[in-house]
Amino acid sequence: MKNAINQCHTLSKCEKKILTILNEFNYPLPASHMQDLMNNSKQALHYPLQKLLKKELVERSKEGVYLYALNGTKIKTLVDLYKKTQRYKQE
Repeated sequence: MKNAINQCHTLSKCEKKILTILNEFNYPLPASHMQDLMNNSKQALHYPLQKLLKKELVERSKEGVYLYALNGTKIKTLVDLYKKTQRYKQE
């Protein structure tokens, strides 16, 4: 999945980093935790996180604080597209 995220040309570097972190932890994370892991300011994390929400690659839930997690359906589509691209390159 990491390769699929890194090879996606429609995602910014920061968006790829957010998706990679959420994939590695495999459970919902608050924005503050991602902020600490990325050494970014709150403002620097907010815009790419909102873009990922709009693209529906990330889901948000509220349990005291907002928690962010990968949207499994959209991520599966991203991985499938990556696999098709790899097969096409091999031909």
